[in-house]
Amino acid sequence: VMIMTKVTYEDEYLFSLLKQGNQDAFTQLYNKYSSMLYGLSYRYLQDRNLAEDVVQQVFLHLWEVHSTCHIKVHLRNYLYTMTKNYLLNMIRDTNDIIAREDMKGTEQNNIIDDGLQEKLEEERKFGYLRWAVKQLPSCKREICLLKIYRGLNNQEIADELNIPINTVKCYYTQSLKLLKYYLRNHVE
Repeated sequence: VMIMTKVTYEDEYLFSLLKQGNQDAFTQLYNKYSSMLYGLSYRYLQDRNLAEDVVQQVFLHLWEVHSTCHIKVHLRNYLYTMTKNYLLNMIRDTNDIIAREDMKGTEQNNIIDDGLQEKLEEERKFGYLRWAVKQLPSCKREICLLKIYRGLNNQEIADELNIPINTVKCYYTQSLKLLKYYLRNHVE
């Protein structure tokens, strides 16, 4: 016989409301679990801004899948696991990129021509930017690409993607923070 605690009942109730699109339930869950997830993220990343971004990503994903999400464990455990998986994937991807770039850097150091070296360095930096943009979550990447490469303003992006302008502004701001983090750790 499974003994249900008050917290479990409360979480199940809030999650059932969330599945129906209730924003107040989402806010209550965010307020209840965001600090726990922030602590986990900060332990792994040792960066306050990035830890905050991870928490935002986890809750954004929860909201995006709220109507189709089926949880068979306690909500607290689900959010914890979701955050840990996001962090581990982020760390793994970053380590893979660093290893590949170290190998490229060793090959580039053998080139003597300064003009060619400068061009390669510039291309490497653009490569980092392309890589960093690819690391963004798909919704943020799309907004970032529309803004940077097509030169669209926030309203034009909102119209094209059929989303609120405030979502465009928020996602673009978060994208810039993530890009700065990725580039700060990969470009001298």
